[in-house]
Amino acid sequence: MLTAWPALENFEDKPEDSFPLSYYPMFTTFRPPEYAVSHPASADINNKIYNLPFTIAGNGGFNQTRRQISRSVRDGSAQLLSDNIAARIPQMNLQTDAPLKSVAIITSVFNLEAYYQGNKKPLKRIVRSVSKVTYPEE
Repeated sequence: MLTAWPALENFEDKPEDSFPLSYYPMFTTFRPPEYAVSHPASADINNKIYNLPFTIAGNGGFNQTRRQISRSVRDGSAQLLSDNIAARIPQMNLQTDAPLKSVAIITSVFNLEAYYQGNKKPLKRIVRSVSKVTYPEE
């Protein structure tokens, strides 16, 4: 009987939060089935695609840098961001199968339910900008 007590809150006009049955918006807000995320990616000379780490696009933490990338897509400065990343690639020690030839800012759209069940393949990818990686002559 005591274990079912929190369920009675579901029948109140104004339910009150009680962990672990939370009514906080982060747990109860409707989420659409698809989620879009903009991120940097790169292709090597063999056309193998690499998702680049978020740290390559900014100095802040994950969420701050993710918001900066999204803002660059919204305000039309994705090309400037990919140019800046491409200019830094030759000095970085990225572990790739072959030298990288380009950097892109891509918006990937995922089905959230499928994603959390292990299917990490995006439903679609929208290329926002592409920049060529130029290596210094050796």
